[in-house]
Amino acid sequence: MIEAKISLGQNFLVDQTIIKKIVNSIPINKDSLVIEIGPGMGAITKPIMALTKNVIAIELDQRLVRYLEEEIPNLRIINEDALKVDIDSLVEKDKYSNVILVSNLPYYITSPLIEKILKLRKIDYAFLMMEKEVALKIRSKEKNVLSLLLDLKGEMEILFDIGPSAFKPRPKVVSSFVKISYLYENKLNDDFYLFLNNIFLNKRKTLINNLSSIYKKDKNELELVFASIGLDLKIRSEKLSIEDIIKLYKELF
Repeated sequence: MIEAKISLGQNFLVDQTIIKKIVNSIPINKDSLVIEIGPGMGAITKPIMALTKNVIAIELDQRLVRYLEEEIPNLRIINEDALKVDIDSLVEKDKYSNVILVSNLPYYITSPLIEKILKLRKIDYAFLMMEKEVALKIRSKEKNVLSLLLDLKGEMEILFDIGPSAFKPRPKVVSSFVKISYLYENKLNDDFYLFLNNIFLNKRKTLINNLSSIYKKDKNELELVFASIGLDLKIRSEKLSIEDIIKLYKELF
């Protein structure tokens, strides 16, 4: 067995019962396209390929790429950092019955990778293994960038938890296996996403002070904008709904 690289946040899934439970949770048919980020040694990839031949794996570790090329010759592999891959460009939407993204998320890049995944436009479902604490944070009533991106896209359901013993090496945390359903078409641009990230940069500040500082906006002008869309002048970013943020963005830009 290939040794996991701590620097890449690798924890290989080895529990066959959990592997079967995961694959059975995913609505795959022979016409599905499955994109897997971080296939590792193919624990999930192999049973998925028994259901559909339309599988694309994105793997950064060259050792694992060589291993997968030998073990699963028909697998299409992209040897690149998933954060740099244009995933939407891999999808010819009308060609497949559904498009599913699957990943055992590396702990060290969980948040930026989830953010990227939630911005995708051609995915129907994402099935992700992530630290349980992160899954709960996304579902929290206290809003953050990830939970608001989820509000833009659809719904997330925590299907079940996975203990450390299911992985090798064992992580120090419990993982959750989650399902994200992409229900809404999102036509917002990259400038909006930058705005969304910016308003959470200084969460101790009120939103109006944050905007004034980041965008060099006049406070009197901001107060008029807040009044026009019914926002409290003392509101902080985590109390905003996604509807509030969209209204604010459209008024300011």
